[in-house]
Amino acid sequence: MKRKRIGLLTAYPEGIYAKRIMEGVFAQCCAYDYDVFVFTPLVQVVHYFRDYLNGELNIFRLMNFDQIDGLIVDTSTLTEDHIPWVAEMLLKQIKESCDKPVVSVDLAFGDYPVVNTDDILTMSEITAHVLDHHGCRDIYYLSGYYGHEVAEERLRGFTQELEKRNIPVEQDKIFYGDFWYTGGETLADRIISGELKLPEAIICASDHLAIGLANRLMKHGIKIPEQVIVTGHDATAEAMLNHLTITTHVPETSRSSAEAVNRIRAILEPEKEILPPAEPELHGLITGESCGCGTNTACLHEILSTALVHNYQNLTNSDNQDQVDLGRLNISYMFESITEKPSVHEALYGIMYNSYLLRPYRNFWLCLRDDWLDTAHTYKEGYPEIMRNVLHAVPQNSVLAGQTQHCGDSPMYNFNTKDLIPEFPENRETPSVFYFTPVHFQDNMLGYAVLECDLAQKHTIGSVYHLWLRNVSNALEMKRLHERGERAAQELARAQERPAQTENAENA
Repeated sequence: MKRKRIGLLTAYPEGIYAKRIMEGVFAQCCAYDYDVFVFTPLVQVVHYFRDYLNGELNIFRLMNFDQIDGLIVDTSTLTEDHIPWVAEMLLKQIKESCDKPVVSVDLAFGDYPVVNTDDILTMSEITAHVLDHHGCRDIYYLSGYYGHEVAEERLRGFTQELEKRNIPVEQDKIFYGDFWYTGGETLADRIISGELKLPEAIICASDHLAIGLANRLMKHGIKIPEQVIVTGHDATAEAMLNHLTITTHVPETSRSSAEAVNRIRAILEPEKEILPPAEPELHGLITGESCGCGTNTACLHEILSTALVHNYQNLTNSDNQDQVDLGRLNISYMFESITEKPSVHEALYGIMYNSYLLRPYRNFWLCLRDDWLDTAHTYKEGYPEIMRNVLHAVPQNSVLAGQTQHCGDSPMYNFNTKDLIPEFPENRETPSVFYFTPVHFQDNMLGYAVLECDLAQKHTIGSVYHLWLRNVSNALEMKRLHERGERAAQELARAQERPAQTENAENA
């Protein structure tokens, strides 16, 4: 029996918010034995390079809603920094073409149902920590954007915790920012200048606000936490890696996205059991140096284990064979090894060889349009009806190694784009996640990539996959330019031969 498939639309999957969305969706789909199809650009929707961003966002035009049973929309990453047009484009596309259940997470998406993260509870717990553990009463609150749903929910958590203790809520101690470092720096400057007095504590609606605030205050001689306590929210890597670690809180985003899966299951299989979301490994209040409680070492270790670049790995240790790491990508010289190949076939083989950098995975497909080598032709919106699977790789250190691999730019590998994957692997004991990501140069679509991984594996695609695929896209563009140069040289040679042939004929 074919597994149910849940589609997920997100952006910038290496970001902490998207990772938590995927964590919840994947865990709940594992519990139900569902596959997951993730369609995602690898950059933020606020990416400054507009042509490149358009090339990334084209991946959403690949979606075939006939291939999924339900859809989850990570609206927050698709509307980052109040950018509305990407979500509006997707809403129009879904309204016109999707007849499957659709659920949004955290922010409204048209009139589709929304599952919200309980930001009131998490901000309430931070506030309680500052009030009860540290005994503070003179507290500033630095919010995000005025009127933003998440910002207002977190502010409500702060005010309700004060009201529970009959502490007056003083409006002149509530400030609005932008969720970013700059908002924290602006408030710090007002304190440093003397416009505002220094309170006992400042509770911030995001880690980035807290980092900007704390670092600017310390730069001007104000001691943290001795003179003022600072807290954040979101449990980002930046909070733990800041030279003064920030006390923060893990939002229950993964629980919300798991509940989104439950909403869809209730529609798809109303007779089946609905399971409660599992508790994520990292949850609750995470203490740091900014409140004086000291750094949560378990959280710090978790962050460091995924953030560090290992320059000197023990490559003979079998435990390290499936360790995805920027250091290993760096020393592979992948880009150089692909671009120096003299032919298209050898370049594709070079990409296949370097697929070891993606481990652990189950399958990798590179699907290009059949005229991708034609530099006179650009394709900026959507995908043609037929795509060509120029490369299929499987890991050589797994039980899947018996599968047939191939690489080759031949019509024999053509398939219908609406199928999304050349040949869907059905005989699997456990469910998979299929990441659909764009392959392009600037806004010119070359194709797309599909990476299949075990849905239960801990790591998701991130910086390594992002940079790996950029290497592939840039190498393919170089091969296109090389082919154009070769054709131009051949045409020039033929043009030079014609006068010589004419002259020889006249002399004869």
